[in-house]
Amino acid sequence: MTTPSRPWFNPVVPGFHPDPSICEVGGTYFPACSTFEFLPGIPLFTSTDLVTWTPVGHVVTRAGQLELFDVPTAGGAWAPTLRHHDGRFHVVVTDAMGRGNLHFTSERIEGPWSDGTPITGVDGEPLDGIDPDLTWDADGTCYLTFSGLLLRDAAAGGVRHLGIQQVRLDLTGGRALEGPRSLWSGTGGIFPEAPHLYEIEGTWYLLVAEGGTERGHAVSIARAPSPTGPFTGCPGNPLLTARGTDRPVQNTGHGDLFRAPDGSWAMVLLGVRPRGMVRSFSPMGRETFAASVRWTADGWPEVDPVALDAPRPHVVEHDDFDDEQLALPWISVRRPAQEFSSLTERLGWLVLAGDGSTMDEARPCFVGHRQQHEAIEVRALVDAGGGVGA
Repeated sequence: MTTPSRPWFNPVVPGFHPDPSICEVGGTYFPACSTFEFLPGIPLFTSTDLVTWTPVGHVVTRAGQLELFDVPTAGGAWAPTLRHHDGRFHVVVTDAMGRGNLHFTSERIEGPWSDGTPITGVDGEPLDGIDPDLTWDADGTCYLTFSGLLLRDAAAGGVRHLGIQQVRLDLTGGRALEGPRSLWSGTGGIFPEAPHLYEIEGTWYLLVAEGGTERGHAVSIARAPSPTGPFTGCPGNPLLTARGTDRPVQNTGHGDLFRAPDGSWAMVLLGVRPRGMVRSFSPMGRETFAASVRWTADGWPEVDPVALDAPRPHVVEHDDFDDEQLALPWISVRRPAQEFSSLTERLGWLVLAGDGSTMDEARPCFVGHRQQHEAIEVRALVDAGGGVGA
């Protein structure tokens, strides 16, 4: 297999874009990320060169696709997996403390995406667990692989984890065809999660994150002759971790493999850029990075440490609010911005209808933009009702 050339610029997608998943269709790459309680949900990007990544839309654009109205902070859209199969895009995601595990589809990456089918077990009850992954074997059998963190137990005040699990899935109806089976769950690190299953040259590889999503975060892998196992762990695990190092990118994990345009292999993953004396503050949040992957003679991948590139060139963004809809980067909290804002009431302005809520409340009257650069200058022209001021 080919050695990668690392064409990308790290971070690939800066500023609060965690849990990346990626698929490639006809030479174009599409990553998706988690959004938790923010709307619109699950941003999608496109690139043909792995250098320039353009926002192209969101999976969640309508009320009801996610049940966010009352989710706690950091609930909502967790760890989407984006795949393309039989001419359609598929996203499976956990709406944590909301609708549960969901399956969305669209013929075009830009959407419109479906309303989301809840995934249930053989008993018809919601399938408990997080971080679902989709794959298909050569016969077309669909497998849902997921992390067995039982959210219903967590909501009741306890944490119970069953490791990495898997079911065969009737994707049309969103119903498991069997009870969950346990798969390989890493090397013993806490919170095995973010499984992704791949068939590569006749062998099935199971990629997982473990160690928690903080400083102990890591990526490990196992392989098997079939999608159901039995899986054998890589002697070189973890494939990737920054724990115990002074690398500029920490908390590295939650990876998804893909092939670069030159045929080489790479991985998208999350990481943070720590700041402060004890390096515990990450003002950009969890971001999307990429790393080069090589394959050894005995069929195991090796992953390069995540490089951090020099700061990006100066960027100027401007919004006159003169379109019919808000531009893609704008987000709100737990309710769509159109419920309390207007772009037509006063042309060339974004009008927010105050309702007395503050930023201390669950559903503030708030429209924001992710910070993607550590040094920024923001200017806004504001009319608070008594005149216009800068």
